[in-house]
Amino acid sequence: MIRLFDNTEKSELIDKVEKRADRLSKMMFERKRMFVSALTLFVIGVMTLGVYLYFKDTNDKKELIDSLPYFNELVIEANDFITVDEVSKYLATYSKDPQAGEVTSEIKEDEESEIELPKRDLTMMIANAKSIVYTIYTDREQGSGFLFNELGDVVTNAHVVKDATLIRLKNSSGKEFNGRLIGISDSTDVALIRVEELKGKQPMEIETKKADIGTEIFALGSPEDIANTSTTGYITKIGISFFEEYNYTDLYEMNARIRRGSSGGPLISAETEKILGINSIVLNSDPSIGYAISMTSVLDLLQKWSADPLQQENWEEEIEEEIEEAHLDESLIKSFIVDYYELIPYTLNDSKLTYYTNYILPDSQAMKVGAELVQKLTMENRVYDSVKTTPKHVEVDEKAEKAVIEAVTEFTYHEKNAEEPKVVTYHAVYTIIIDQFGDYQITNIDEKVSE
Repeated sequence: MIRLFDNTEKSELIDKVEKRADRLSKMMFERKRMFVSALTLFVIGVMTLGVYLYFKDTNDKKELIDSLPYFNELVIEANDFITVDEVSKYLATYSKDPQAGEVTSEIKEDEESEIELPKRDLTMMIANAKSIVYTIYTDREQGSGFLFNELGDVVTNAHVVKDATLIRLKNSSGKEFNGRLIGISDSTDVALIRVEELKGKQPMEIETKKADIGTEIFALGSPEDIANTSTTGYITKIGISFFEEYNYTDLYEMNARIRRGSSGGPLISAETEKILGINSIVLNSDPSIGYAISMTSVLDLLQKWSADPLQQENWEEEIEEEIEEAHLDESLIKSFIVDYYELIPYTLNDSKLTYYTNYILPDSQAMKVGAELVQKLTMENRVYDSVKTTPKHVEVDEKAEKAVIEAVTEFTYHEKNAEEPKVVTYHAVYTIIIDQFGDYQITNIDEKVSE
């Protein structure tokens, strides 16, 4: 039997159906929202897990970023941004495998016994670069400069030699040279000085390409008249411009500290050992930041001056004042021998790195003995880790213009695939003279080797 509903009952039934439909709709909506929330949490969890797994063995990267001097001191101005690529480049700069050239976050256990001295090292490069850096004195300023070519031309800042009536240069051995200004700019803070006595001396190579942010560098100069002072750091920005007495454009910003007197000294890449720029500006408001003129921006101008030098009337009459000759100083001789031996381990590990020969007079007995020492100590499975030189008695013979120094050197090494360090001791007496460029050179070595 079919029941018929009157209008009132039909209306009540429809209301009940609609209410139930609403409840079902709300339930479905709530379930969908919960599903979406759960899915979102799941995706976030997967991403978090991925990030964790990626970085779980590289927690040192965060500590590395915090410890990067150039990263912490980077000046972020309005509208400047650091990209992910830049951060990656910073990390790569600090975690580069010196042998493979690849980014690495750790040293594997089976590689720990094969640690070698890096092929290029700041100690080695600074010791090698000292001979081409000069302290510059004028009747108005004290600055720095570096050898530009084999014609004896020395680069410096224009503000160091501007309006000077006398230019004098001093090398690390204390020898002074008279300089002649052959080029100077009114708009760019760069100048070129010619020193006749330096003709034939080999300069360092100039970088002809722009350096990148994060490039490891070192700056050399004579801040506050302290010769051969070196500071290290990184390029933090490129393309900086200032407009003051001179138009400073396309500068490198760096966190290698430079001070008054450093102006004109070289900014050198620790990666290529090429001269990148000319140290020029330090901000009084932030002495930790310095600026260097890029060599790429002034190279053509310097070469033009060298080929067509500025002529000065009566220049020879103006520089007749007596200059100080190089002298054999006991403390400088000791430092010289220490620097010499700091270079030898790199040759022992890589025969192509022969910088130690720059400290020896060419074609001398010392050159032969030095080569024999390197040949004797070089072995296929031997890796040299460090060197320690103890200078002893020094005798200076001013009349004969030579000095004799005794020194004991300990080379620490290990055999490949072995952890135990070993030491070879080298005991010798060295005869040192001053060469035609005013630099110390070893002419004779009387040796005794013992293990």
